[in-house]
Amino acid sequence: LNLQLDNTTGQNKNNYVMAYLQFLSATIFQEVECSFLPVGHTHADIDQMFKVFKGRLLKSNAISRQELLYRVQQVYTPNPEVALLDV
Repeated sequence: LNLQLDNTTGQNKNNYVMAYLQFLSATIFQEVECSFLPVGHTHADIDQMFKVFKGRLLKSNAISRQELLYRVQQVYTPNPEVALLDV
């Protein structure tokens, strides 16, 4: 699991988030990598990606996980690698 988070101590850099990431690496994922954006650059590529994705969902709903997966793959070229987790 690769995460890119805002560089904020109140929301992302705290014991609760780190404990949850440790739990995920011990139970679901083989590895969890957490990266923090530089201060002042919190509106980065991930925000742009979700803006485009949100626009597509406003035009056509996804009422199942499979439809959501399909919509994500429709929006971007080349198609992103997207997987559904059954946990």
